[in-house]
Amino acid sequence: MDDWYIMNPSKEELEDLPENVCKIAAELGIHINRKKTRIVKISSKYKFLQIKYTLTDTGKVIKRINPDRVTAMRRKLKKLAVADYDNVENMFRGWMGGHYKLLSREQRKNLIQLYEDLFSKKITIVNKKLIVSDRSA
Repeated sequence: MDDWYIMNPSKEELEDLPENVCKIAAELGIHINRKKTRIVKISSKYKFLQIKYTLTDTGKVIKRINPDRVTAMRRKLKKLAVADYDNVENMFRGWMGGHYKLLSREQRKNLIQLYEDLFSKKITIVNKKLIVSDRSA
């Protein structure tokens, strides 16, 4: 992976850190894009690896998927339904498995409904696992 983050309660230390990181990276032949390097206050919303993080007043961290990723998956399912792609079930299971906890109930319900409508399948969820069967069964 080439994405990373550093957390520190001291903003001053974080402001000094990029110079040192760039020096070490240069010695290793790694380029750091300074335009993409940011210091973000943890109390505000921020995005990392397509996941939006929010810190509540109680200190709980809430993770939500970037809504653009859900829209992209909906579009992909519609294209695959037309293309008659064979492994769409495995692809959908993998994507849902990786993002299940990040999706809201409404997002999960809508994505499952779209999949069922496009591919004439019935999905049931047992212990947070997708069970896909033909509608006639």
